[in-house]
Amino acid sequence: MNSKITETGIAVVYKEDSKHKYYWSQELGSEKKLANPGDSNISLDIDSIPPISEGIKSGFLKAVNDVRAKGVECGEYGYFKPAPALKWSDELFKAAYMHSWDMAKWSQVAHLGTGSESDAAAQAYHPGKGSSTAERAKFADYDYVKLSENIVAGSDKESVEDMVSSILEDATTV
Repeated sequence: MNSKITETGIAVVYKEDSKHKYYWSQELGSEKKLANPGDSNISLDIDSIPPISEGIKSGFLKAVNDVRAKGVECGEYGYFKPAPALKWSDELFKAAYMHSWDMAKWSQVAHLGTGSESDAAAQAYHPGKGSSTAERAKFADYDYVKLSENIVAGSDKESVEDMVSSILEDATTV
């Protein structure tokens, strides 16, 4: 848990005929920088990404911010002191959705994108090579000082609570 991380976005994609069925991505970042806004000629088609339900968004923010308010023990990483609440970022949501969709399409669970046609950031920057968390954030017009990502997948990961529980079992960036 990093007190310098101040914003988040989360997305889930469900694919019935895939190995894991539910593909979650959480992107976390710091306040945006004003300088160096990135490639202004690259934009994300917002109409192609369905809006996230208010229930998922508010449930996720509540679950994560409850943990951040109390602090958390993270196994080998030790105890993380309480940290300020995260606020929602539409840009990080877009980056998370792009990655969840790419993972679901190929039944892959990895921080690196597939590099295929479904990996939009990779297509913009270097076709054939998988996109990184930073490239997906940049593609979604998110400028950052710090950036992190959590991913979760599984047929038993249907809810926000399932996703947050999985993150807490294996992550330090809540």
